[in-house]
Amino acid sequence: MKTIALIITCIMFSHTIHAQDETILKIGPQGGGMKTVQNYNIELVNSISRIYVYLYDKSLTPVSNDGVLSEIMFCYDYDECLNKSLTILGKNGYTTNLANSHFNYCEVTLIINGKPIKAKFNNTSGLTENK
Repeated sequence: MKTIALIITCIMFSHTIHAQDETILKIGPQGGGMKTVQNYNIELVNSISRIYVYLYDKSLTPVSNDGVLSEIMFCYDYDECLNKSLTILGKNGYTTNLANSHFNYCEVTLIINGKPIKAKFNNTSGLTENK
C-alpha cells in the first residue's frame, strides 16, 4: 500500500514540475524568448517591425539553416491568421517583416531533415490589442 501511495505521489510531483517548466520564460543568446522543442532551441526576437528567429541545439550551439524550410504564422483577434515565409539570415537565423505587429501569438515552423519542428510564442511586445 505504501508503494502505491509513493508511486502516485511521484507521478503527481512529476506533472507539477513539468507544468512549472512550461511557464518559465527562457531568454536566448540574442535576447529573445526561447522554446525547447525536441532536440532544438528556437529563439524569437520581436523588434516591432521585424521578427528574427534563431535555431540552436540543446547546448545553444547554432544549428545551420542550410536546407531548412521555414515559415511563421501570425494569429490575431477573431482567429484570423497570416502565414509568411521566413528569409534566411546568417548561418542559423531567419527573418521576416511585420505588416501588423498587433498579433496575439505566432507559431514558427522549421522543417529539419523532413521533420516539422513547431514553437508557439505569445506577443510580448506590448502591442497586442487586449479587448
